Amino acid sequence: MGGISGLHSGSQYASLGTWYLVLTTGSGSFLRYDRPLRDQASPKMGTYLPARPTKFCLACNRIIDAEAVVCTSCGVMQPLPPEMATEKRILPAGLLCFFLGVFGAHRFYVGKIGTGLLQLFTLGGLGIWWLVDMILLVSGEFRDKEGNRITEWT
Repeated sequence: MGGISGLHSGSQYASLGTWYLVLTTGSGSFLRYDRPLRDQASPKMGTYLPARPTKFCLACNRIIDAEAVVCTSCGVMQPLPPEMATEKRILPAGLLCFFLGVFGAHRFYVGKIGTGLLQLFTLGGLGIWWLVDMILLVSGEFRDKEGNRITEWT
């Protein structure tokens, strides 16, 4: 029958004097739990730890982490932080893709010159690449040169 055999401290179980839990199984073999019981990175008592920035959810008005993509309470997607936003918009890229997509015009618009040239010379990957890009644009998953999603329509 397995159980907890005890807390051990020493060079074979821990570094810097942290405590580790050693478990035994029914066969008597030892398993070492590699996570320390006390977090080494935690601040000492009486030290100041700055709070993480927060914001309000757009749907339920609960306080969530400022970098949260989805509200943990209601599950509604939150807008991207300004540093991850792009000035490119879905509507111009979508119109360019619809009318001139086989020539890669929408890829030139978002700054992807290399793949724009490939799309130009292959006529949109014989239409397949054009169709995939159109689906990505409409679903909001198309990305610009820096890798930021294009999420705003106008």
